[in-house]
Amino acid sequence: MKEPYYIFIAYVVGFFVAQILKFILTLLKKENRGRKWTRKELWWVLTCPGGVPSGHATTMSAATTVALFGTLSNGALGVWPGGFNLSGSEATALFILLCVDITVFYDAVHVRWAVGEQGKALNKLLEKDGQSPVKVVEGHTLSQVVVGVILGVIVGWLTLCVAGKLGMPMPWYGG
Repeated sequence: MKEPYYIFIAYVVGFFVAQILKFILTLLKKENRGRKWTRKELWWVLTCPGGVPSGHATTMSAATTVALFGTLSNGALGVWPGGFNLSGSEATALFILLCVDITVFYDAVHVRWAVGEQGKALNKLLEKDGQSPVKVVEGHTLSQVVVGVILGVIVGWLTLCVAGKLGMPMPWYGG
């Protein structure tokens, strides 16, 4: 891949877009309307893990960038008949990214979700004992991860579109 920094740009943009969307969706929830927020609470909402869309799943933006940019730089579009046209190193990079993505998705849905549920149960016990609660970090449901994956694919595609690498200039970009 001639310009690998697009992978990093797509990943960073995907993560920040997920966190900002999560922040906005949290503030728009019915139970949060009209609530007075402290700066600390707002910062927590902006940076907290868990919720929808999954910031974890935006790792798909990197994989999407590798798949699209790699195939296009070799003269083919992987989503058209004829399949992918990746060089050996690009195919290896895509395979590794997809393996990491699957591991991250599994962790977000199963391990982190279970830890969040255990934290809630622990807080109930601590409350009964008159002790301070621990901070509970929630994991993700499968649907939250799916939304994050879709967001990651869109961000990866848009990153390359805005950069003018897909041969599909964006009207607002003029590339």
